[in-house]
Amino acid sequence: MLLAFGLLGITVPALAAPPDLPLYREFRDWQTACDNTGRCEAKGFSREEGSDAISVVRVTREAGPAGAIEIVLESDTGFDRADIRIAGGGSKRGGPRVDPTLWSGESAGDGGGQLMLRDPAGAVAFLSGLRNADSLRLGKAGTVSLDGMTAALLAMDDAQGRVGTATALIRRGD
Repeated sequence: MLLAFGLLGITVPALAAPPDLPLYREFRDWQTACDNTGRCEAKGFSREEGSDAISVVRVTREAGPAGAIEIVLESDTGFDRADIRIAGGGSKRGGPRVDPTLWSGESAGDGGGQLMLRDPAGAVAFLSGLRNADSLRLGKAGTVSLDGMTAALLAMDDAQGRVGTATALIRRGD
């Protein structure tokens, strides 16, 4: 019996524990924040030089194995879905490889715009298309740097215990 507890004591420290929550970390041009319930948000934003316009890419994931995911593209000036472009890092230009009908919200107008993507498969496909890119351009509304996005999303996956699982955004498993 004592031997069994001794073996248990050896294996328990080897198990990786998720980070303590709440969590706030910065990764180059991106930030990740998770509250004490396990809900996490990663954000990248940009302010164009010589312009007051602000553009944001926000990825929000609820806690739990079936936690909903939402991606929001937002700018304080209007932008058109057709003008969204992925740039650099060997990515093909021409925009996200996601069915534009999956996006909801209003993206045009002087008062700003916001598009939301809540389809899990569409969100994973969109983020995969951004992984090796340098930036995401929201037309004339501005450009959001993707430098640090992968690390920010990996921190989100880690905080929620998703690394190596089928629900991970970055290091997927079975």
